[in-house]
Amino acid sequence: PFQLDVHGGFTWWGFGAVAGARFGIPLVQNGFISSINNAFYLNFGADFYFVRCGGACGGRGNDYYPGFGFPVTAHWEFYFSETWSIFGELGVNVYFHPAFFHGHGFFEHDGLGAWFIGAVGGRLHINDWFGLVVRVGTPYSTFGVTFFFG
Repeated sequence: PFQLDVHGGFTWWGFGAVAGARFGIPLVQNGFISSINNAFYLNFGADFYFVRCGGACGGRGNDYYPGFGFPVTAHWEFYFSETWSIFGELGVNVYFHPAFFHGHGFFEHDGLGAWFIGAVGGRLHINDWFGLVVRVGTPYSTFGVTFFFG
């Protein structure tokens, strides 16, 4: 099914917080390994960051400011039962650093960048339309809820 993942957690970069949402579109159901239950998704979303700016925002080096990210990932999920699944993700995250919103240009002093995303996670499927998800990786680790539909 389609997946809507709403999550919150902490960033490894900038030692801050993140909250966001991802939408998963199934591309291949019972995916690339026909002998096991798996699916391949294209995920995209939006994340709100509250991270240390490092002095680039006109304040002290430890001041925290908002930033935004737009992740796009390939998401491969393996279903072990109707209750449990695990997944891996690879992709990119277009990131608007807090300095971008303080007058710096796109590529000036980390104004805009693209990060590699790599994560592994697990999902507890509570029922046909709701689950809990944990993700550990870069640029952040999160815990959240997933809504299944379609």
